[in-house]
Amino acid sequence: MPAGQDIGFREQYLRSLKTRSVGRWEWIALRLTGVFLVVFVLAHLWFLHYAKANHLSFQDISARLQGRRFQMLDLGLLVLAFAHGLAGVRRVILDFGVLSLGAEKALRWVLFVVGGVGVFLGYRIFEAFLGAWGRAG
Repeated sequence: MPAGQDIGFREQYLRSLKTRSVGRWEWIALRLTGVFLVVFVLAHLWFLHYAKANHLSFQDISARLQGRRFQMLDLGLLVLAFAHGLAGVRRVILDFGVLSLGAEKALRWVLFVVGGVGVFLGYRIFEAFLGAWGRAG
């Protein structure tokens, strides 16, 4: 390409995929977490509201919350929500194309730490609710 000739947006984007840390696997991971997120939300709603739907009371729901199956479902939902949301935030920031490679790596670590802290705090809040519901029921 002759010096000074402007390349199109598509060519710039394809070049950035070769030099940047954004690529096929991140795209696939974002879509997979989205699909699993929908599955986990539907399972959560079904398990909490429709399984054994003949009697919905505070005691019945708090007893369901004490089960390991529901706790793992909610923890999975929490992790997937953070992973999908923060991957989307990263994708939006990288789409602006203003970060250097070093800044992209720093962004990845910052979002990883934010996600880890968010999951940890979310789990601690969930544990606190479980304890409160266990005492009330």
